Amino acid sequence: MPQKKSVTRIGIAYALYMIIGEVAATLIMLFIQSVAPDLAKNANMQLLVGTLPSYLFAFPVVYLMVRNLPKLKPYPRKITVGWFFAVFTICMAGMFAGALLGQVLGKLLNLIPGVTAENAVSDLVMQVNPALIILTVVIIAPIIEEFLYRKLLLDRIGPISRQMAIILSGLMFGLFHANVYQFFYAFIIGMIFASIYLNTGKIQYTIFLHMMVNFMGSVVSLYVSQGNNQVVTVAYGLFYMALMITGIIMFILNCKAFMVQDIPGSLPKDIRSKTIFLAPGMFAFYVVTLLLLILSLLM
Repeated sequence: MPQKKSVTRIGIAYALYMIIGEVAATLIMLFIQSVAPDLAKNANMQLLVGTLPSYLFAFPVVYLMVRNLPKLKPYPRKITVGWFFAVFTICMAGMFAGALLGQVLGKLLNLIPGVTAENAVSDLVMQVNPALIILTVVIIAPIIEEFLYRKLLLDRIGPISRQMAIILSGLMFGLFHANVYQFFYAFIIGMIFASIYLNTGKIQYTIFLHMMVNFMGSVVSLYVSQGNNQVVTVAYGLFYMALMITGIIMFILNCKAFMVQDIPGSLPKDIRSKTIFLAPGMFAFYVVTLLLLILSLLM
């Protein structure tokens, strides 16, 4: 079945992305430790080494492996500023719900002897220069990740089943973070971004949404948590609560707008899930990301 071969190739490509990124980051950090041990302990350097090798070395591999696979771009459609803001509030509500689930799971895992579930990314970001956070987390990461987990992925999985493609995009985006604290909210907002892309055909919408979400989660929350101004803390809490409530209401009122229909020529319902989620290459991606997750819990 050609569709199964395409999905397998995609799964292998994304598994290689994880492997190449981890290997490259490890080798670079080992080199830095050997020539400048103090620099290797610097949080700014750790953030750069932890992110840029994947973008520089692994992303081109994925692109080259999947670029010639059959694809179908969504039909371009504009959305209003009001609807864009509504989607942002829905993302924030989903992010809060997912983060809460991650916190609960993390605490449960910490009850297991020998297991240490830590939000390493959050801990690292707390020590990094804000300008570097904006450059890497708010600007570069959303651009690369949206091309990876929305455009490249959905253009090629969408013709098989647009509905299943949304779930796959969220699942792969969640597993990509290899962190129990980030999995659930990445899964939720990954599906939201996937729905927006398939409904509009414009990757710039999801990139900008991704930037806004990361800005709120990394820059604004960092500023509030490190500050001693109680008024700012309370104001931010009220603002975030208002965003969440608005997001919940917006989702209830507009949930049908996030739905997509499979196009003519999509695989039949009885085989599309198996073709997409159980392709051998996808198992390779599942295994690699789960191994990285397990290693993070044991180290």
